[in-house]
Amino acid sequence: MKLNKNYAGISFLYRKNGAVSTVMEIVMKEHVHGAMLEAAVNFTVSRHPYFKSSLQERGGDYYIAENEIPFKVEETAELHRLGGREVNYHLIDVTYLDKRIFVSFHHALCDGLGARRFVETLVCYYCELYYGFSIENGDGTLPMAGDILDPFAGDLFPVDESVPAPESIREMYVLPEAPAQLPDDTDYRYAFTLDNDSLMTYARKIGASPAPAIGLLVSKAIYRVHPEAEKPIVCNMASSIRDGIGAKNTFKNCVNSIKLPFDPTESDSEQIARCKSVIRANKEPNQCRRCANQMIGLFRRLDSVHSLAEKKQMMAFFDDIRVTTFSLSYTGRLDLTECERFIESMHLYSSANNDILINMMSVGSTTTVNFIQPFEDECYVNAFRELLAEAGVRYTVSDRIRFTTPRDDIASTPAVESVRKENDLFRKYLEGIR
Repeated sequence: MKLNKNYAGISFLYRKNGAVSTVMEIVMKEHVHGAMLEAAVNFTVSRHPYFKSSLQERGGDYYIAENEIPFKVEETAELHRLGGREVNYHLIDVTYLDKRIFVSFHHALCDGLGARRFVETLVCYYCELYYGFSIENGDGTLPMAGDILDPFAGDLFPVDESVPAPESIREMYVLPEAPAQLPDDTDYRYAFTLDNDSLMTYARKIGASPAPAIGLLVSKAIYRVHPEAEKPIVCNMASSIRDGIGAKNTFKNCVNSIKLPFDPTESDSEQIARCKSVIRANKEPNQCRRCANQMIGLFRRLDSVHSLAEKKQMMAFFDDIRVTTFSLSYTGRLDLTECERFIESMHLYSSANNDILINMMSVGSTTTVNFIQPFEDECYVNAFRELLAEAGVRYTVSDRIRFTTPRDDIASTPAVESVRKENDLFRKYLEGIR
């Protein structure tokens, strides 16, 4: 069995109770055909074998291991725990219910952009099979050079230290409604579906692209609820550093964050101009390499201890980290042109968030904004609705959805060395794939 040490996903591998799944939900216009969806999954992982992977721990280090056990594609309302027996130890899982397809993925395997390419290929294959047509330019994304590159596994990147790093924001407003400690992993989400024409009209008016425009509206919503906020309201925007470190095609987790502070004294256009300047500074290759080196430095410190318990202790700060007022992630516009007519909408979400999480996806003529929070108070959601209307953005929104995305099941499986030694389950696992 081929093993590759996992560096890119390290921050999701030592969580106290496992890491929660992230879910991409595809809402089709017709009921999903299970057998054809399963065939589409098999075609997809044949094209992109990297997704046929499990984890294996040795001496506290985690490795990506090839996994040829078949995928299970089940019709169910329950999301499965990744990495365990019920998903044949895989780190990505596909289920469905009525018109909905759920793709759950583990951030130790890939980030949202990596999962997006899996989903694009899956949906293209499914639509070809179910609707009986051929896509002229292939079925979703093709394998590319460097798509399984782990950019954090090698040497430090060269950095010009004479170029100053962008200013770091250390003090920020924390939502008073958010609990200091989460009682459980339950979150509440509101699925907004925005009309792209009206969204882009607003965004162009203020000189923005979709993600900063939505980030600004959420910041304004928080300020509308709490104009007395003494510390800056900060949007923590996820940003891929792939281009800056020469890893353009990687599926693996390759994301940093950019902090965008809100200033109520500025106009929308002034705020966007300032945010664009901050984004450009953080997207500079030199800064991307500096961020990558910070991660590599952490991973090397982790290599200095040699047991799972010690490594968990070193990484324990990730369990309760609070970095901002709210976070925003945008996976971009999915490349599904010939399949868009069969899709109602697409959504991205995960639970166990300390503060507000905004997840955006775009397909066809709509962009979905999943407004996710760990408390029931709808004050920010209502302010966001008001601001969308004031901006002229047409939308629909779901009722409140109470949900949990499950934590992984890796710790109780043969992935972990102690389990293999105690129960000899790993031998049985190997026998099962022969």
